Amino acid sequence: MSAPVIYARLAAAHLRGDRGLIVIMALFALLLPLATPRVYATDEVQYYVYLRSLRFDGDLDFANDYQRFAELNPRSGIEGSLLQPNRIRPKTGRYGNIAPVGAAVMWAPFFLLADALVHGANASGARIPADGFSAPYIAAVCYASTLYGAGGDPLVSAGAPFCFRLCRNPRQRHNLAGIAARVLYVCADALRACDGSVPDGAVPDDLV
Repeated sequence: MSAPVIYARLAAAHLRGDRGLIVIMALFALLLPLATPRVYATDEVQYYVYLRSLRFDGDLDFANDYQRFAELNPRSGIEGSLLQPNRIRPKTGRYGNIAPVGAAVMWAPFFLLADALVHGANASGARIPADGFSAPYIAAVCYASTLYGAGGDPLVSAGAPFCFRLCRNPRQRHNLAGIAARVLYVCADALRACDGSVPDGAVPDDLV
């Protein structure tokens, strides 16, 4: 039996036997209507602009992205932080972005799906702004985070109360960290089942 088949079967067995995951998924379904789909403050804006700028501007010049979010959310603090002169990088002359790119990578499939749906709807007569700022794009990444969080490890996802991170504030990175931890945990189980060991450094000590 090939290694991919072994990994797939072990992952399926792990999920079937994980009662905690079933509880989390039920909680996810109950709390999903309470989710807050918005990209508002400085942290989530920096996670998000990688996607929007690359897709719609074809660059990593975030000035117009920051400016637009500041206009949409004037009390978010963007004007007083991300758009300050000291945030301009001397080497490029552009506003910097200190956020890691991982969230954008994990959001990308949902963001691109939303983009395709918006263009499809507009081809049928809808008038949804296809600009990366309109509701479908924002909702896509927020619900993606909620979905990732529901399938993740709540001890890792919950840097703050888990239910709050899951639905009320899904656009932060905590939910993404939770699913990453669960994937590592499943992979560690698969490695043990194959040869009884986990290579040094393969996963963090607290996950194995």
